[in-house]
Amino acid sequence: MKKHLLFISSLIISFISIGQCTDDFDWGDAEYGVSPDPEVGETFDDAELDVPYEDTIHILVPQSASDIDATYPALPIDSAVLNSIIITQGENSYTPAEFGLELTCNNGGSSVNPCTFLGGQSGCGLLSGTPLIPGEFNVSIEATVYVTIVVPFPYEFNYEGYTLTVAGEVSVNDIVEPLSEVRITPNPFSSKALI
Repeated sequence: MKKHLLFISSLIISFISIGQCTDDFDWGDAEYGVSPDPEVGETFDDAELDVPYEDTIHILVPQSASDIDATYPALPIDSAVLNSIIITQGENSYTPAEFGLELTCNNGGSSVNPCTFLGGQSGCGLLSGTPLIPGEFNVSIEATVYVTIVVPFPYEFNYEGYTLTVAGEVSVNDIVEPLSEVRITPNPFSSKALI
């Protein structure tokens, strides 16, 4: 019986750890930061079409606005929330789900929302999945930073300048074959139909 319980426990722990990043980035003496950091030329790892992919975003939230810039007032930073990632190519914009990816966060349990990172703390987000669209893309991370004046006040902030390259090509067969399985309900229809 004990062996069965240990086996089930190990399966549960393995399942929970799948799809979660590890907050192990060495920030040194930095008071805040993000990695990869596009300001120093870092970006996301390259990906391949229809091949599983993952890359980790590390974040260190400053304790005070003056940590970012000495000319800012020394207002405490309550928290920062990673809201979403937007992937663009020209005029086209994709959510991670439309692109075949998802963002899962790990704040070490410091907040109920795993994508909420408290001031003065670090955490990470795992961008993972299987890219569905080839090409070169611009990526921005949309975040909200809460600065405490009397109560936490939201300030929208985007980390921009990232790129993501997905190697591969979509063949004509990839496009045509799914169209052969299109179903229209009701069939025949007069003014409305469900495809």
